[in-house]
Amino acid sequence: MPPDPIAQFHLGNSAFDQSVHGNAITARSVGTMVNYLYELTRVAQYHEQFANTHEMIASFEINFLAASTSLSILQER
Repeated sequence: MPPDPIAQFHLGNSAFDQSVHGNAITARSVGTMVNYLYELTRVAQYHEQFANTHEMIASFEINFLAASTSLSILQER
């Protein structure tokens, strides 16, 4: 389960990690921003998978980044 409450919300509601933007600048800070995508045709599937296994669905880009930093992520979309 991701420690970030925003990630928990989106992933628990069937979104998947689409992209990561390093050095994202907001009004208050500089950090990393993640884009979540909801595919309406797969909402139920992604929700059930995350609810049952806590396994996230992520894009190729995110899986590539995770592999190159030795993080383990889930299943590729």
